[in-house]
Amino acid sequence: MDYLCETLAHDKLILVNFFKEGSKESKKVDKILNAIRKELEFKIMIIKVDAISHKFLADKYKVQHTSTLALYRYSKQLWKHSGALIKKDKLLSAINSIL
Repeated sequence: MDYLCETLAHDKLILVNFFKEGSKESKKVDKILNAIRKELEFKIMIIKVDAISHKFLADKYKVQHTSTLALYRYSKQLWKHSGALIKKDKLLSAINSIL
């Protein structure tokens, strides 16, 4: 997944969703991210990483919970949310504060 490292170096804002395949929470987050993708279209890139299948990436990016969202630009982590399901409005607020 060198692709992830290369992509995070981009000047565009990147939202990475570290998830666990098949979890109920992951499905709920997917719905939120799809709405965000439609709303922000070309302003943000969204990448999903299965934290179980790609444990080395989860370790590298210090993901301790399989439900983690993080915003990156130029390889720098600008924001992170782990654990409880985040509401769409809170996530949009975090994204817009960085855009």
